[in-house]
This record gives sequence, structure tokens and C-alpha cells, in this order.
Amino acid sequence: MPYYLCNKCFYVKETDEAPDTCIVCGSDKSAFTKVNYSLMQYIPDYWAEHIKEKINKIHDNQVRAGRHGMSFAIISDIHWGPNKKHSAAILEKVMNACAIPYVFNAGDTVSGAGLCPPSTIKDELQNYSKAFKNLESRTLMALGNHDPAYSMFEAPLYYRQNLNKDELFEYVFRYETKYPDRVMSEDGSYFYADAKEFKTRLVVLNPYDVPNCDVTEEGMAKYNMFTTLGYRQEQLEWFANVALDVPSDDWTVVLCTHTAPSCADRPRNYEVILGLIKAFRNSTKYEVSTTHDIDGYNASISVDYTGRGGEFAAWVSGHTHVDKVAVMEDTLCTSIMSDWNHQAESLTFERTTGTIMEHCFDVYTIDPANHKLYVTRIGAGEDREFDYVPKA
Repeated sequence: MPYYLCNKCFYVKETDEAPDTCIVCGSDKSAFTKVNYSLMQYIPDYWAEHIKEKINKIHDNQVRAGRHGMSFAIISDIHWGPNKKHSAAILEKVMNACAIPYVFNAGDTVSGAGLCPPSTIKDELQNYSKAFKNLESRTLMALGNHDPAYSMFEAPLYYRQNLNKDELFEYVFRYETKYPDRVMSEDGSYFYADAKEFKTRLVVLNPYDVPNCDVTEEGMAKYNMFTTLGYRQEQLEWFANVALDVPSDDWTVVLCTHTAPSCADRPRNYEVILGLIKAFRNSTKYEVSTTHDIDGYNASISVDYTGRGGEFAAWVSGHTHVDKVAVMEDTLCTSIMSDWNHQAESLTFERTTGTIMEHCFDVYTIDPANHKLYVTRIGAGEDREFDYVPKA
């Protein structure tokens, strides 16, 4: 059965004919375009030379990094409805050609319409899963602020409702449990995977860790995941005592979240995460207690990495739709441009459909001997190179 996309609000409907009216924004039949989902696995000809060049660049970087160097990919802010939907095939081709074991999907997979029913989010997450099926075993999913948020209320009450935690597990995280290399948290929204051959641990945390999914009498979420950000006690303890408990001190950790600690809308207790990373890298003790405007985010952590710890390469994120870099508490923090060709105001170039500017993802190659990251950009943007602080 074909799909139809509302070009106004990006609602997608699986149906034989275009709907008479969009159930989300009310647009008439003329707003709908038939979407050919076979394009999910199609790479247009204008990508061929670029992909070939970038594959060669990744091979070169992996040679520079040596036998123990490892590559991983990151893609973020796919925003399914308006996305041009070639990135699954492109990403698969690059990862297969370069033997890349994992890709972070850093969140905001869904279109993110402010006014939509929960079925829209579920449909888009399932359509994304179909497109990226061949990469399922290698994809590490992070939750974005748009992924759980919807609203059946008119403006300005957009994004005031959430999928509950069981729904998010079902549509975002359940498939991760199929693969024995994942070590999952109790609720499944944060986890890690080990690339043992390269002594590298890839960690996903959830900055939309709300105290509960209670609903008000008006039908709105008590804690709206779109704007309620933070890491709670249980997640902080898991990160400190499970994720950062690596087999030996020559292991390297990479952290992925949707929202970066350098963003304006920083999650509560982001500074605790940074403190834990610093103590892990320096093999020292770390103790802290925090209080917040919402009691559910008050936390107290005490951990001792003396005689253990390890290397920490980077905290990678999305969310901003533009490339950003910051160093916080000696930790390299990077954000990647959106895969959707959103023309963010700060961009100095056009993200034109029908060119290689229509998509964007990165391949990071870790050089553990020299404490460097070689970043190959596929699509819009530029290659980069970063240094990261070595273990003390």
C-alpha cells in the first residue's frame, strides 16, 4: 500500500488514495504527495562520486589510526516526513565498505509536528525501521525531544503530550534487546554496546528521563518530555557504576545523547555527567549532591575510579541542526548537523534537494595512540579533526 505525505505538517498516512483532509493540520487533499518508499534503499547517481571519495577517505583515516583504531558513524535529526530518504542506503553502503560496526542515531527520528496524534509518531518510527532494517543490528538509538512528544491541543499547547515509557520502549528501544552485545538499563532507554576487538564502549544516555508519565486533568503530561530535560539518580548511578566500569584502563568510551551539554537547553545534572567523565579519565574519586526545581532530579553520587578508569574520546550529539564543538571540563563535545536538509539560519550554504547537500552524517575514526578523532562528513558540511584529552 502506498504512503501519502502532507507537505504542510509532514503527517504520513498509509492508504490507497490521498486523504480528503489531513487529520493533523486540516489541509485538503491537494496538500498530499504520494511517497515512493522504494526510494528508501535507492542511491541517486549524483551521490556516486562523493560516496566513493568519502569511502577512500575513511580507509585512509583507518590506516592512520592503525590496527587498534575504530570507526563509528553518527546520524541525527532525520525528521522522517520531510527527509529525502536516501540516507539509509548511503549509510549502509559506507558502513559495509569500511567495516564500521556501529552507528548512533542521535534522535529526533520523527517529523516533529507540534499538532499530531500519537499514531503519527508510531507510524513514522515503524517506517523508519523499515528503511533502516539492514542496519538494525548496528544502530544504537538515542531518544530525541520530538520522538515522544505530540499534542491534540491547538497552539500554543503543542508538544504537551508524551508517549509513555512502555510505548517508547516498544517503538524505539525494543529491537536493541535482540542483540547480545547491548547492556540495557532497567527501562531500556539507556544502554551500551562494546566493540571488544577495538576496546571501545559506545554509550547512549537519555536526557528526557522524566520522573513519571502522569497526566493532568486537562490531559497534558505533568512532565513534558519536549521541554523537561534531565538525568535522574538511577541513570546517573548506571552511568557511573555500569557504563564506566570498563574491562581495563586502556578501553575508550564514547557517549551519545540527543542534547549536548553545550546547548542552551541543558539537561539537569549534565554537570554530573561531565564530572563523572573527568574522574573516570583521571582515575580519581567523585562526589556530588545536586538539588533542582523538580525534586525528581535531585541526586547524590559517590564513586571512586582510583586504580581503574579509562580513556574518553567524545560526547557526541545532535539537536541543534548545525555543527557545533565545545570543550567542557576537558571533555570534547560535538553536535552534528541534521540529516534532514533543514536550512538552519546560521548555515552559510544551501542544503539543496537533488544534490549531496540533502543529507548529512559523520564517520568518526578513533586514533587511540595519538588521542585524535578523524571525522569524515558524508553529505553537507566538511571533514574535521579533533584532539581529545588522554587518560591521566
